Amino acid sequence: MRFNSICGYDDSEQSQKLYPQFLWRGPGTSPGQFISLGTRANFDVVARWYIESFHGTRLLSQAIRSERTTFGDNIEVKCSDWIRN
Repeated sequence: MRFNSICGYDDSEQSQKLYPQFLWRGPGTSPGQFISLGTRANFDVVARWYIESFHGTRLLSQAIRSERTTFGDNIEVKCSDWIRN
């Protein structure tokens, strides 16, 4: 799978201090810990990759979105601490 963008956030103040060039906080509500991967691939290709990589369809509809992606990619796969559990 080829990805065009990677976006992440860690809510930990310690991590923000260690990596201020990568992790900073803008105004508004914290998104919590997450990472998102953007791609130009179509939904079927991304869904197949997700199912093979994460061993099934659990939370598939929450993890993959095609509207209002972070960097304007066709598809975004997002993982956060809620999806990990």
